[in-house]
Order: sequence, then C-alpha cells, then structure tokens
Amino acid sequence: MRADRQPLGAILMTTLCMLACQKEQPSAPPPATAGTVVGRVTDLDTPSSLVVGAIVTIGGRWAVTGSGGDFLIQGVPVGTQTVTSAASGYDPYSDRVDVVAGAPVRKNLSMQRTVHQVVLVPVADAYSNSDSPATNYGSDLNLNTRNMNPVGTADYTAFIQFDVSAIPPDATILGAILTLSPARDRDFLTAAGYTVVYRVAGPAWTESGLTYQNQPSPFPTSVWVRYVTFAEDPSVDFNVEDAVKAWVNLGNPNYGLMLKTSLIPAAPNRAAFYSREAANGNNVFLTVRYFNPL
Repeated sequence: MRADRQPLGAILMTTLCMLACQKEQPSAPPPATAGTVVGRVTDLDTPSSLVVGAIVTIGGRWAVTGSGGDFLIQGVPVGTQTVTSAASGYDPYSDRVDVVAGAPVRKNLSMQRTVHQVVLVPVADAYSNSDSPATNYGSDLNLNTRNMNPVGTADYTAFIQFDVSAIPPDATILGAILTLSPARDRDFLTAAGYTVVYRVAGPAWTESGLTYQNQPSPFPTSVWVRYVTFAEDPSVDFNVEDAVKAWVNLGNPNYGLMLKTSLIPAAPNRAAFYSREAANGNNVFLTVRYFNPL
C-alpha cells in the first residue's frame, strides 16, 4: 500500500512559513580587547611639582604630558601592562598597571630627579708660615695649620682652590663635601683638635705665589668646624655646601677655601693634611651632588 505523498508546493510553503516565523537570534558581541589609562606625572620629592613633557608608554601606546602633567592613552591592550615614563632631568620610570575594558584606569607616576655628582681635585693648594713670611710653600707635600696659641708661636694657614665651572649656574646643589687626609707621618700633627674651614674673601692667589705676606683674607663666618681625631681618622669630611652655592648659584668670586686651627685655648693647635702634591693618591678632593636645571 503506497503512502500518500504531499504535493511539492505544499512542502515548500510549509518550509517557508517555518523560516519566516522563526525569531532571529542576535550574535554575541566580541569581547573588548582594549582599555584607557589616565594619570598624572609628578616629582617624587616635590609632589606639587608637575612633570611636563614626559613621554608615557603603555602597551605600545604613548602620550606626552601637558602643562598639568596629565596624560590619556587609549587603545591599550587589556591585562597587566608595563608603564614607562621618560623626561629630561629625571631618572627613567617603570611600573605595572592592570588595564581593563570599560571605565578608564588611573595610574599616577612619580619620577625621581637625576642626581649628578662630580669629584673635583684642587687646581691649587698651599700654606703660609708667619715665621717665614716671604716663603712660598705651594709645592710642599702637606697643608699645615696652626694658630698663635700660645702667643709667640708661628701661625700656619692652608688654602685650597677648586674649579667648579663644570656645574651649571642654575643647578640645585644637594651637597658639597671637602675630604682631607691627615698627614700622620708628620711630627707637626697633634692627636686631636678642631679644624675650621672658611670661604676666602680675596684677593686672588696662586699656588706658586702665596706667602704669609700676601695671603688673602677669609669671610668672618666659618663654613664648617670639625673636631678631628687626627691619629685615628684616615680621612676627614667637611661640609662646604654654602661655599659651593656662593660660587655656583650666586656668582661670587671663587678664591677657594681657607683652613685654620681652632683658637679654643684648651684645644691642640696644630694640624697637617696631605696636599695634592703628596704621592698618596687623591688626598684632597671635593664631591658635589646636584640637580641639573629643568
């Protein structure tokens, strides 16, 4: 017995009706693969100072900070990304940031100013002796200091000069340390005592021409006073930051530094340090740390 066959036209009509009546399902949108990062770049030591012109890079995208130190970077791949920042006068910065799709992610950066350091050796050093007022001691291996205590003893005064012209005039001086080495092999040296450092007021002097008769005068206020255990200390540091600031930032004439022994009656009154001519390595040097102007 043969099954009844539906007419071909009826089958086609039924199929078309089913397709027409079927509700279309929308396809799911693709997941977001990029996000936005915003932030501000400031100075690490002075947070109120904004870093302008810094190049901030995240995930292959970059931006330059404007006058407010702000940046906005779009199209950053989602996930954990490395953020870097570079700016003139600052150390390179690097950190991580988690980027998500949707609302912008904030990432503030704090950059450290680049610290420059120079170690300078003297361009001249010498000392004077009141017992030989016309004698020059510029080639001596030592820098001797002694006050007239007790009265009638010879007065010795040492002078040191450095060339600081390599430091920019607008630099921010962070520190300046004068380092001297006590001359332990000299009978002139006492066990301990105070050494006083002054900035020289003038006139100009030379290593080969300085004598007691023509030695320059100091400013009345000392730069630094240090109690030195000469028999134990292999080297002695003196803070001369104010003197370097006067030469570099204020444009005052650089006539060098003067070393005297304390006039405190109870203190020993003699000291000897190796000069730049001594064959003991770097016996006298000035270390200056500073920020370059931005």
